[in-house]
Amino acid sequence: MLELPAVYATLRQQCNERAHGWPHAEAIRAHFRRDERHVYRPPAFSDGHGPVGVYAMLRENAGALAVLRGCAAAFAQCRASLCAVLTPAQAEQLTRQLLFVPEERAAHMCVTVFHEHPSLLTEEEHRQAWRAVDEAACARLASALSARHALCPRPTLWLDSLSLTVDGACIAGFVEEPRGAFSSLRTSSAEVGVDILGAPLTSRPKALMHVTVGRVLAQPDGITPEQEAQWAACVRKWNDETLPQFVAEIEPRSFELEHCSLVRDSVWLMTDFIEYARWRIGPE
Repeated sequence: MLELPAVYATLRQQCNERAHGWPHAEAIRAHFRRDERHVYRPPAFSDGHGPVGVYAMLRENAGALAVLRGCAAAFAQCRASLCAVLTPAQAEQLTRQLLFVPEERAAHMCVTVFHEHPSLLTEEEHRQAWRAVDEAACARLASALSARHALCPRPTLWLDSLSLTVDGACIAGFVEEPRGAFSSLRTSSAEVGVDILGAPLTSRPKALMHVTVGRVLAQPDGITPEQEAQWAACVRKWNDETLPQFVAEIEPRSFELEHCSLVRDSVWLMTDFIEYARWRIGPE
């Protein structure tokens, strides 16, 4: 089983090593479009086949929102520190065009994705294996998942860290208690997916227990070498010093995960979504 604190620490180290030029978000930006005001917008899946899977949707979990609001406040101050090394015009560009900050109603933690949208698949074997998941299949999935998850222990998730990652994300990384509780949700969900939909599934393996607090998608235009050095130093300082200090001071730092849901993205990154079903974890 992965030791997640070490994994989160490695993500921060990798980001720090590539702090010059941060964020390295080319792969993420490739799926976004820029509107008439040059704002990056995530793609809509107008064909109705957006990514579908099991998620913990946290908008009604008061304990989770209390933790995540502290994380959001930390990311807001991080952005302010980045803006401080920019000109006013660059800071405005960063704030208005180059950030992605999820709405609180979309706060979520991914458990298991069954099928990505075909546009998000890079491997030809996954493209060939992809299949549509219609509403009838969703109904079967929801029934089987709720029955399986009723047998799983209800996890308590503890905030371990806030991390800036190489690709520009700020993630809140969690650890589980009791050990294996969240992992059992993930494993059982994948097993149900294979039983109902058939193998192989086309999602990327999910190993972290995290919530994405926000993303920096690109540097603003016209950054000078001096600004670049200050920007990189800011990224490293936040990863090494400031974010750990925020985590130490955030109260509360844990919440009980009570429900899972079967969800499909209508617009990527849960900007808009369909929640087909919601069920309670563990015995009543």
